[in-house]
Amino acid sequence: MSKNLIIFVLVVLFVLIAFIYKFLVVTKSEFTTLKIGEHEFRVEVAKDDAGRIRGLSGRESLAPGQGMLFIFDTAGNHGFWMKGMKFPLDIVWIRDNRVVGITQNIPISNKLFPPAYYPPEPIDRVLELNAGTVGKYNLQVGDSIELGPGI
Repeated sequence: MSKNLIIFVLVVLFVLIAFIYKFLVVTKSEFTTLKIGEHEFRVEVAKDDAGRIRGLSGRESLAPGQGMLFIFDTAGNHGFWMKGMKFPLDIVWIRDNRVVGITQNIPISNKLFPPAYYPPEPIDRVLELNAGTVGKYNLQVGDSIELGPGI
């Protein structure tokens, strides 16, 4: 093999390994608590692009009392779609530690391009919960949010 071909193969392998590590390897998840009113949830935190892209897609379920908290650097109309979701969700839209909107009972979709869901106003955080949780605990727009340490 020529020297140039060996270098090319090594570069391609390095890029492939970096891609797998960055996007496909399951990394240790960060968890915290999140309290809405009197109800406390254990939430997995997604605060970087890779975590937000991966989200809950591909998982079989979410344990009762758990959720996923998506944190954004800036407030905006961040859209969510349920590509790869295997169970229905409730979405709690949050800004400045206050619930500003709720979307309940989002069904799973087998469409190639499932519908996207958007907040009613700019948000800086999103909480995904099992479908029915919002109704079960009577969570409301205007409820305040308390986050655990480190968030």
